[in-house]
Amino acid sequence: MKIKIKKILYKSFTCLLLLFAPYKASAQTSGQEALKFLDDTAQKSGLNVVQSGEAGTLNLIGNIINALLGLIGIIFFMQVFWAGFRWMTAQGNDEIIKESKDTIKTAVIGIVVVFLAFVITNFTMNQIQKITNEPAQTTAAEEAAAAPAGGG
Repeated sequence: MKIKIKKILYKSFTCLLLLFAPYKASAQTSGQEALKFLDDTAQKSGLNVVQSGEAGTLNLIGNIINALLGLIGIIFFMQVFWAGFRWMTAQGNDEIIKESKDTIKTAVIGIVVVFLAFVITNFTMNQIQKITNEPAQTTAAEEAAAAPAGGG
């Protein structure tokens, strides 16, 4: 059985190598051209705009939380993938199959929790940003009280 797995892994690695071999790195552009390209791309996407104050802080916090949730989601996805691989290679061993099923169940629950946390975080951050960016609304009575007396 180990020989069979080794053959499969060897064939898979060979196929991947042949698949990605044509995509070798080409270093024909100079460093300055590459930096100019990156600067142009950043400018087009709005990354060169520096935010300060509350908006910048909120965006930074939101980006950090989203990055962490993304990494956690990737970890749960890898658990599902690994448990599926173990299940497929269990060869009828009921103990490994049961462990794999349990791992898949808990990982799927984890993915759902991470997704809900992502939705709640984005909703909350958007609401906070709307509140902090709204101009103060004044009533007609407040405007009249603030107008200079005597008119004209």
